[in-house]
Amino acid sequence: MLMAEEWCPGRVFNPAEEEIAGFYLKLAAMGMPLPPFAESAVRRVDVYGNQAPWEVFAEELGRGSRVFFAITRLVKRSKGRMSRVVGGGGTWKGQSVKREIKIGDVTAVRYSLSFMKETNDEQAAASPEKTKKKKKMASTHWNMVEYKVLSYSGEGDLDQNVVFCRLTYSGPQHQSSPVPSLASSSAVGGSKRGRREGDESISSRPCKRVTQEQQQDDGGVTTYSALNHQAGESSRRE
Repeated sequence: MLMAEEWCPGRVFNPAEEEIAGFYLKLAAMGMPLPPFAESAVRRVDVYGNQAPWEVFAEELGRGSRVFFAITRLVKRSKGRMSRVVGGGGTWKGQSVKREIKIGDVTAVRYSLSFMKETNDEQAAASPEKTKKKKKMASTHWNMVEYKVLSYSGEGDLDQNVVFCRLTYSGPQHQSSPVPSLASSSAVGGSKRGRREGDESISSRPCKRVTQEQQQDDGGVTTYSALNHQAGESSRRE
């Protein structure tokens, strides 16, 4: 028998874009806790801080994860622009034009980015005076979609500097480091599921019961149906 507080077996946190913009982003921008189903899936970390993404999500990479979710805060630099530079010579570079998403009383902005790592070629190393000109940005196979509140017509205020991020890693199988030539190490330990050192705590709420009703289609594939699930709880969409 499943307990209300348990992570329900077979369920994967993979919300659709509309659910992210209209539900999870809204809660995050209000400063409210997420539903229990999202506790162990969404990290409250500084994506634009001093660590590369493979360091931030080292624990999840070790479990074979390729999709990651985070709530982070944007920091403005000079002239009002947002800083997306990461310590250690990396940066999140925009890959598309920002697109608006209107969901209920929330209008959000969707922005796609790729993480690029600064590197120097051999010619630059041999010519120190030309190093600045020879610096290149190498791809790391890390991509991210950032969702940010643009406007809100409901009651209360939303913090427009709080963003919800969906990150993906498409590189080779992770072992000690997803990008061996760019990162020397990515060790994170001593963490428990749902709470990690450096993360902000996410308060719990009772999880509605999920039935274990099974159905089998003509191809012999067994699926599980979930009844009375909370808004925004999604199964993997292939």
